[in-house]
Amino acid sequence: MSFSYNDCFPETVNHKESSDKIHKVCQTKGIQLVEMKDAFRASEDFGYYLKETKGAICYIGNGEDHPHIHTSEYDFPDEIIETAVELFKGLTEL
Repeated sequence: MSFSYNDCFPETVNHKESSDKIHKVCQTKGIQLVEMKDAFRASEDFGYYLKETKGAICYIGNGEDHPHIHTSEYDFPDEIIETAVELFKGLTEL
């Protein structure tokens, strides 16, 4: 007996116009922006969205020394809510 499984989903590729807006808001509001160099597994369903409309995926990070989400050690840091709100407010104002 053998078993194989392929987790197929479309790649997530940000639209330049949308990612430029995120860059602009971060620069204007002084929000630190770190570009990810490697693919991030949590984007699997977002690839489907970007096949239908322009967009860009971004994350509001917890920091480097924070337990990963979906672990028993994870505790959502409430202080990052303000950053997320400011980013999305800025995007609506463009």
